[in-house]
Parts: sequence; C-alpha cells; structure tokens
Amino acid sequence: MAEDDEIVAELTERIEAWVADGSLELASRRDVRPIATKLCRRLQRAPGTDVGEWLLEQVAVSELFLDSDELARQLQPIVARLRGGEPPQCWNAELAEAVLAASDDAGPRMVLADWLQEAGDPRGELMALQLRLATTPDDAQLLARERRLFERHRRHFFGALEPDRGSVVWRAGFIDTVRCDVADLVAILGHPSLRMLRTLAVYFSGDQLEQLARLQLPPTLTTLELRGQVNMRGQLALPALLRGLPALARLVVLDGPDDTVLDRPELPQLRVLSFAGVPPRLAVSGPWAPADWTRRVPALEELTLDRAPIAPEQLGIWWDLVRYPPPGLRVLRLVRCDNAAEWLDRMLASPLLDQLRTLDLRNSGTAPVALLLAAHAQRFGHLELLQS
Repeated sequence: MAEDDEIVAELTERIEAWVADGSLELASRRDVRPIATKLCRRLQRAPGTDVGEWLLEQVAVSELFLDSDELARQLQPIVARLRGGEPPQCWNAELAEAVLAASDDAGPRMVLADWLQEAGDPRGELMALQLRLATTPDDAQLLARERRLFERHRRHFFGALEPDRGSVVWRAGFIDTVRCDVADLVAILGHPSLRMLRTLAVYFSGDQLEQLARLQLPPTLTTLELRGQVNMRGQLALPALLRGLPALARLVVLDGPDDTVLDRPELPQLRVLSFAGVPPRLAVSGPWAPADWTRRVPALEELTLDRAPIAPEQLGIWWDLVRYPPPGLRVLRLVRCDNAAEWLDRMLASPLLDQLRTLDLRNSGTAPVALLLAAHAQRFGHLELLQS
C-alpha cells in the first residue's frame, strides 16, 4: 500500500508538471490527484497502456499536447517500478565526453540529462534537478524533489554504497566526491554514479595495502587522497594505482606504511604533490635522468614533504628536482624536515629558489637553517611567504 501511495504521489507530481508547462489542460486543478490514482491502478493492471489515449478518454482532460511516445518515455521509470524492476542504467559515451571536455559548462550536461530522460533513466531527472539547484541551492521545492528521487531510486543511484550524504557529494546527477575506506570503495567501483568522480579520499589499514594497490580507479579523478595509519608497516605501491589517471591534479598521501613507492611518476596534469608522515621512494624500476622531474610532472606547482624522511640513497633524485624544477613550481613545504638546511643550501645555487613564491619551513627551524636564512636574506627576499 505504501508503495502504491508513493507511486500515486509521483504520478501526481508528473501530472502537475504537465499542467504547469501547458502540456495538459484539466477542467480543474482538483482533478490532478484523482487522475493520478486512476492512472496508477490502470498501469498496475495493464503496464502497456497507451497513456495518451487513456488520458483523452478522461472527462477531466480538456487538452493534451504530448504524444504517446513522449508520455511512455516520461513514465517509463514508474512503469518499471510497478513491474517490480529497476529502471535502466543508460549511457551515451559521446555526450559524456562532451561533458568531461567542458566540466564547468552546464550546456553539455543538460544535453546528456535530456538524453537520459528520453531513455527512461531517472538519472536524467536528477541531473536536471541538481543543475537547477546549482544556481538556486536553497529552493525548498527542488530540494524536496531531489530527496524524493533519491528515496525512490536509492539502489539506482547509490548501489551498494550507504546513502550517507556526509561521505558523498553529488554534482549534476553523478557522485563528484567520495570519502570511504577500501572495503566500501571496492563495493561501489564501477557503479554508473561514479562515472564522473573527481575527488576520492580513501582510508586504509595495514592489511588492505595489496587490495588498495590493485584497484582500478575512475580515469576522471583529479584529486586522490590516501589516508593510512601512523607507524604502519608494509609497502604502498602507487604506480599501478596511479596508472590510467590522466587528469590527476592533486595527490596526497597522509601517514601510512614505512615504504611508499611512487616510482617514476608520469602525471602530466599533476599540480599538487604532498607526503605527510610517509617516506616517498622513487625510480625503483629503471633509470632516472636529471631532468626527469620537468618531463614527468611538468605542471607541478606545489610540493609538500611533512615528516616525510627521504632515504640517503634517494636524495640525489630529489636534488634533481632542485636543479631542474618544473617551471611552474611555486610552493615548497618542508615541514618537520630533518635535512631542511641541506635543501636550502642546494637551492641557493639553483633556479628553484628564484621561481618559488612560498617556502614553508615550519618546525624545521634548526640552527643551520636560521644561519642560512640570515646569511642569504637577499636571496629569500622575493618570497611572498616565508615560514620558519
């Protein structure tokens, strides 16, 4: 009975929308609910009913400006539920590519939303609703419709993910941000709602390192945060995890295992690279040329090493970053860094210092660091922010 009431309410909304946009004229607004109730019963008995013909037979209907095909398209998700099934998960790769190519443009998203609605996928309606909410976020009526749509099609939109709105952020019909642990991520990877995922924060434990390294992440990711546990033993292998992420712009590894392998990164869009409490290891599987930083992460703008000790045999690779920095590198954070004085000493004779705008040496203020800063104050005078 509750399901019937819910479908009657949904049909009522649909008919009210037709009346509001002039597609359907009724003798009285009071006729909306009775027609919705009768239509629900009719579709239960005969799901293949020609709704256009049926509406024109109703005394309360004055005019109808929707043809039977359009009515069938709009009512397809409701008919699917009456049959006990799920509405289809539809996709148009060409239209999706247009959306990804202009991620801040609402136009391609509206085109995809229209196509999905025509295909009978309720995601199209969700896209249209959330696009409107992006410009009027406090519209109570739109928010109520969004909530009801999530309730009616929970599995369609969330799959195995519990709909905890604190762990996911939606954007125009797709999940834009997910924060979850490895087990939850495994359960939802591949779900259509993640096809345009941009931000992922994954929490992992020591017994999940191998499982984490084997994951195939959505290629649309622009931000990846990996959050482990302090003093974790084991190895976090990043190369396989990062493969196939051409749009990745921000990579953060926070705490975690005592061995984190970045290998030789090939991340052309990477702008922010941050390690906190994790010793990063590079170039374990092949040669490293002095200018490889510029070639492999050409867009790098910000580097953070926070409690991230570098093994002595690795230092030469990081000194290459000082000698041949990516041209856009403007921010360097060496926080709680035991060898900050050696970084400064090498920067004094390199192009990196001249192009930096921020140098963060918080909790790295040893006596040698203070002496270097004082002795070469003019060399550091151009910095917009110098923290020590």
